[in-house]
Amino acid sequence: MNISINQRYKGFYEHLGTDAAGRALFSSVQSVEASALDAGINPELEVTAVNWSVDKNDQLSGKAIFHSVKTHHQVSAVLTGTSPTPPKGQNFRQAFVEVTFKGGTGNYRSAQGSAQVEAQLYDDGSSEGVIKGQVTV
Repeated sequence: MNISINQRYKGFYEHLGTDAAGRALFSSVQSVEASALDAGINPELEVTAVNWSVDKNDQLSGKAIFHSVKTHHQVSAVLTGTSPTPPKGQNFRQAFVEVTFKGGTGNYRSAQGSAQVEAQLYDDGSSEGVIKGQVTV
């Protein structure tokens, strides 16, 4: 089965501090934008938990968990990308992320695929973005 992902999402993130290597650590919870659900769009997979870091060279890495809206089984994902330091006076940080889906639980044990994310992380802790890609199970 192929699952196409083309969603706008919103959520909140938290800066957790910095690790010994100087990477900024973040955690977030996301959900599909309510207007998409109001329009009758029922996504097969929705991102729920994201943990990532950004190093001194603006390189982003992390992990995410997506869950099935229908079965609540999960798909695991690895994140790589960039999150450039914002120019002075800009109230958000951008992130450009490659998502690689690698296995999961239940019906998604063999999940594989990829997606691209473009996100904005605002100074107030809110975030929003778009994810587009495909998962094969």
